[in-house]
Amino acid sequence: MNEIIAFAVTVVIISSSGVMSPGPLFAANVTYGLRQGAKAGLKMAYGHTVVEFPLILLLGLGVISLDKFPEFRIIISIIGAN
Repeated sequence: MNEIIAFAVTVVIISSSGVMSPGPLFAANVTYGLRQGAKAGLKMAYGHTVVEFPLILLLGLGVISLDKFPEFRIIISIIGAN
């Protein structure tokens, strides 16, 4: 049980460092939040979920094991660069 708690704490710390780091995305979030009001955070969280959820599903299904094939890496690199 202690390992689970330690893992959860580590995830929260690492996630917080990425979320709270200043940068252009953070500035856009603050600006959008000030203009749109209280529901801006929910809209941004939804937008993030739309992008991240399919990636998590693919990871869970083992698609990431395709990483062994050089062609797959090239295709993902090209798609990710756009």
